[in-house]
Amino acid sequence: MLLAPVPSAPSSAAQRAPTLPPRMLLAPVNSATPSATRPAPTPPPTVLVAPVLLATAAAAPSTPVAVVVGSDPLHHTTNLTPPTSVPEGSMQTPVAPQIFFHDPYMNPAFVPRVQQQFHSMVDAYEFYKDYAKTAGFSLRTARTSKETAHWVCWRGGHHKSKKVEEDKVTEKGSKRCGCEAYVKVVWFFDHEQLAHNHKLEPSPRMVRYMHAHKYLDDGMCDIFNIMIANGVNHQPALHVMVHLYGDRQKWGFTEKDIENKKSEYARSEKDDDLNKLLQFFRECKKNNDHFYWDVDADPNTGVLKNIFWCHASQRAQYKDFGDAVTFDTTHKTNYKHMPLAMFVGANNLKNVTFGQALIGDESTASFAWLFETFKTCMDGKQPHVILTDEDPAMKIAIGLVFKESIHRNCRWHITRTWEYELDQLYTQHKKKQLKERFESLINYPLGPTQFEVEWHNLIDDCGIADHPAIVALWQKRKSWIPAYFKDIYCGRMTSTQRSESQNRVLKDGYVNGNTSLHMFAKRMLDSLQHADHMDAGETHYAQAVVVRASKAKFDEQFSRVYTRAVYKEYKDQYNKSTAVIIEPNPEVKNGYLVKHETGEGSFCWAQHHFKVVADVAAGEYSCECKQWEHTGLFCMHIIKAFTHLQVRRIPEKYILKRYSRDAVSEVPWDRHDNVRIGQRAGKEQTRLSKLLPKLMKLGRAGSRSDRAYDETCRLVDQITPGIEMFPRERDDESAAGPLSTRVAAEPSASTVVVAAPSSASTELVTSAAENTANVTNSDPPPSSDPTSTLLHEGIVLHEPPLSRTKGRKRATTGQKTKDVAAPQQEGNPCSTYDKENYGNRQCRFCLVRGTHYCTTCPLNPKRSRAAEEREKKKADKTQVGPPTKRARGRPKITRHVHEESAQIVQDEAVGGSQESSVGTRGARGRGRGTGTRNRVVRAPHVGYQD
Repeated sequence: MLLAPVPSAPSSAAQRAPTLPPRMLLAPVNSATPSATRPAPTPPPTVLVAPVLLATAAAAPSTPVAVVVGSDPLHHTTNLTPPTSVPEGSMQTPVAPQIFFHDPYMNPAFVPRVQQQFHSMVDAYEFYKDYAKTAGFSLRTARTSKETAHWVCWRGGHHKSKKVEEDKVTEKGSKRCGCEAYVKVVWFFDHEQLAHNHKLEPSPRMVRYMHAHKYLDDGMCDIFNIMIANGVNHQPALHVMVHLYGDRQKWGFTEKDIENKKSEYARSEKDDDLNKLLQFFRECKKNNDHFYWDVDADPNTGVLKNIFWCHASQRAQYKDFGDAVTFDTTHKTNYKHMPLAMFVGANNLKNVTFGQALIGDESTASFAWLFETFKTCMDGKQPHVILTDEDPAMKIAIGLVFKESIHRNCRWHITRTWEYELDQLYTQHKKKQLKERFESLINYPLGPTQFEVEWHNLIDDCGIADHPAIVALWQKRKSWIPAYFKDIYCGRMTSTQRSESQNRVLKDGYVNGNTSLHMFAKRMLDSLQHADHMDAGETHYAQAVVVRASKAKFDEQFSRVYTRAVYKEYKDQYNKSTAVIIEPNPEVKNGYLVKHETGEGSFCWAQHHFKVVADVAAGEYSCECKQWEHTGLFCMHIIKAFTHLQVRRIPEKYILKRYSRDAVSEVPWDRHDNVRIGQRAGKEQTRLSKLLPKLMKLGRAGSRSDRAYDETCRLVDQITPGIEMFPRERDDESAAGPLSTRVAAEPSASTVVVAAPSSASTELVTSAAENTANVTNSDPPPSSDPTSTLLHEGIVLHEPPLSRTKGRKRATTGQKTKDVAAPQQEGNPCSTYDKENYGNRQCRFCLVRGTHYCTTCPLNPKRSRAAEEREKKKADKTQVGPPTKRARGRPKITRHVHEESAQIVQDEAVGGSQESSVGTRGARGRGRGTGTRNRVVRAPHVGYQD
């Protein structure tokens, strides 16, 4: 290695930047040896000093620079090319004034000329806009009058911000630079200035970002909105748009415009949501008189709390299969966060929904109203058995309304409560196979007496009798263990799994947490029609001959009567029957003992002899496991007896109608739920769906050649003005009324009347005659209350606030908010107070302290855009106490915690003044990771209608 000292940097500017040769000879230097006694240096090799080393030497003069001479000489002799710098003069400040014109090769026919005349002002604007697009700039209207117009460059003038520089939230600046390009038009070009002081961008990829040249066809917007409304993700929807246009470069808009259209469509869907929902209910009622719906609202404020509806097909399904029902609630199905409650059952071993509701909360009052409404809708018929979770509010409401029904709990929800404790027990007693034995005991096929004996044997063997989980499960055994309701028909349901499955189906393909209320009702109808479509397909395919399990006569009878799904379950039991043996039972007449041939297994009933009674002459068959009584299907023990006795005919009483191919009974109403039926459907969406295939066919035919394209455009332009003269029909959804709705009180009225009071626009939803038609052919018990729709006649209905369900996290603060009494707002329908502890929340639009802001205020005509137009708060809350600011979102380190603790102790020792106590509470609130009332924070973004 050759080292050479670098001389110190000289003082003058000329000496600091000397001209160095590309090569330099460096000699080894020994600083410890005096110059007089220093030996003569030997000729060193030639070394190239890199520019990086020279820069380092200039930065640190006293540091020696080392250069390693490698074996590759090209590495040291290659000239490195530095990156290209900006042109000379580009860094001049301020920028020198420049003048830019359009392309000199542009066709003169497209360049504006003074005294150039036009037939109308519109023709002049289109001409100048085409010129601007070709030249590469946008335009805007500066000022207009009845006779003249001034069109200037979009970068003309200077923007004056209304906010102070410190108050700006975003860093977006103005693009105006004082460009003086303009044109003055009367009915000709009077004055013009074609020179610009900025660069022009004639490229199509840049022109699409200019506002005056953007173009998004309404038909394409409708197609995109249809895809978004039906669950198509954003990027696949863009791919469809690319396919329709042929290329992304041919777009006259940007992807940001698509996102804005998407947001605008979402806002329009949520605007006037309640009125759209009731309008949809009226359409369903108009198409089928047996459609039933009901609402529950606060009689004082008119705020909607609960909504229930049931289609005609669901009422017919409940009449056929409503003996066993599961009921459960789920969340994240609508933007109001209202829990979805559904009555679900089984239809030929498939899920079927009997009714649905959106409830404001999961209280006893809400469930009681829902169950009472459901019973009224179903003509007072109560389910034989209903399965729910352990919700105490559900239990109380079921006891009040469904007095004739048997209530059982879901075993999955009960065992889930002790899931962690049970996993620990399974691990501790793994050698004794506690998990396998416990699960087999839950599915014990015998009666309660044998179950209790086996239970005690199991817990005594493992020594877990005093464990809290085992004690709790034992105390609730009669409400969830299948052995205690073997004699009860449950449709083979011991849990709310069917409800959970139906919830998953809805969330996966139909609704999500941002779905509006009226779209949720439509998606629910879509899911019902999908289920009906699949049932129709199953009926069609079931006409084929099924593959039988055997050649026995009773098997032939089952294959002819059962549906394909039920017969498949029977075949499974038939295959299991081949693994058991049967022998006579001498203690019982016509009795037999059936047991597993091998008798292996750790579960308690693996070696049990099941007692079967089979009297062929009397047609009586029963089994000790009681599977037929519980599910309506034969067990493998009875099927083994059929095979052993060669039974030729099964009595009709053992074949449930719900499992047969003729399970659907005749009802005095139409089962179909089609909202838009017939060739003369009156809805705009239906007409559009019928026109689109024809228009696409016309587009494909017109794109085959230039002549076909010109002829298609000529004919379309010829007929379009005449078609646009037809007015829009008033029965479309777009002509729906405003947000607030009113239920009419006149029994003789039969039409919808729109009223416009001075305080808020309201609409008469329906008349009492239409409401009474909901319960036509319904004979509720005398003790049944009338529907809540009749109770709320003549009041204003408002959209419900965001629901605060039991499982949803609430916004917490460092300091507990004191209970605030409800203010007296007499005569104001916008007050949504119904209880205390709502804080000092006040709507700045209607000045009502309630549960809504200006963004959802029913009196705000621009409530959908109120979040964007809202200015900064007038006065920010100042911080009281010690200044302990830190970056938001960053975790606190131990030093910060100790400093705050020391500050708290110091404040308490000073005197306990009010200011210190407030600061202490604020510090403690921040120590818990939550915000405080006195902390200065920026207001978060508020979503529309939230």
